[in-house]
Amino acid sequence: MPQTEAIKQMALSEILQQYPGSESVLDQYGLLLYAKTETARHENLEASALVHGVNIDQLIRDLMAQLS
Repeated sequence: MPQTEAIKQMALSEILQQYPGSESVLDQYGLLLYAKTETARHENLEASALVHGVNIDQLIRDLMAQLS
């Protein structure tokens, strides 16, 4: 399971590739389709959450719960 700070710095596409269970959480937050775009390859989770108005702390909690 990834560390909180490490996963914040990962690109969405990287998270999807390394943690297939993350799809449902990203979908819940409206980030799944965006995660599959070219732009998402160059933007980390924290920046993506900020741009899309997602609470990063809650997103991380939900991701960690799903991945554990």
